Amino acid sequence: MRARLLLLVPLLSFAAVFAATLLYYELGDGESDAVARPASAAPNGRVIVALEREPGPGVRLYIAALDGSGGRFLIEEDAPADGSVLVEAHPDWSSRAERIVLTRYRIKDQEEPEVKIWAVDADGSNLVQLTRGQQPDFLPAWSPDGTEIAFTREVRGSAEIVLMNADGSGVRQLTGDRAANEQHPAWSPDGGRIAYTSNTESSQDLFVMNADGSQPTRVTDGPFEASDPAWSPDGEYIAFMCDADLCLVGAEPGSRPVQLLGTAAKEFSPRWSPDGKWIAFARDPGLLLLLEVATTKVVRVPLPGNSFTMSWGPA
Repeated sequence: MRARLLLLVPLLSFAAVFAATLLYYELGDGESDAVARPASAAPNGRVIVALEREPGPGVRLYIAALDGSGGRFLIEEDAPADGSVLVEAHPDWSSRAERIVLTRYRIKDQEEPEVKIWAVDADGSNLVQLTRGQQPDFLPAWSPDGTEIAFTREVRGSAEIVLMNADGSGVRQLTGDRAANEQHPAWSPDGGRIAYTSNTESSQDLFVMNADGSQPTRVTDGPFEASDPAWSPDGEYIAFMCDADLCLVGAEPGSRPVQLLGTAAKEFSPRWSPDGKWIAFARDPGLLLLLEVATTKVVRVPLPGNSFTMSWGPA
């Protein structure tokens, strides 16, 4: 449980998640509970999740088939000898780079953790630290062509969107409004734009900018707190969290957000399947669920612990 709470440390300083009434949305089909179904009811493939197993070695990346079989921790490593807790989170797998980028850090006593971006091969080898320095770096996202990584960096107490090459070189900051706390970058499928969240006068809203940081455009206008955007593979829609519920909005300004589930549970970290038919997401207290977009059917992925942030993995 301690590791689970520590996983959220870098995020909670920027945006609180509020459980609020959802009367201001277009309601979907109402509350849907996750049900156990045969593996054939879900798409084929694997997922990479940040998994906490108690007792266990903190929060670690875990890769498994969608029926829960064949699971293993991605990076083989013994428990830290110094008593610290290892946290691995926010995985994003790139089919082009054939690499996984992640947030990784250790917690020990009251020491300030060194939160950085790392990358690793899909088989768990070739683990490399990509960012350095005193500032926390987290929430990495691969560009569709696998050549660049967008991420969030804490800069003088504010969150900003930063871009770097796949090897960690060529770091450049894309946003710079210290009052806005801009974070959660997500690439459009064509690589031309980046969705992200930014504080506004009354809420935290969804924005889209060009991949060079130009022409930021507001997509949502509250009154909910938007977070965790994820672009659909066809580029038409963006799934995101509105407060603590799963929502969908058109990628262009003027589209009205639609609530997909309307459950009382807190949900987070939506990710589209490569074919665009499913959205994977987490539900408190640590369930990994798959939503079939066309039917709103929800399928649970059985895992040996609590799952948090995730990415669709190699087939």
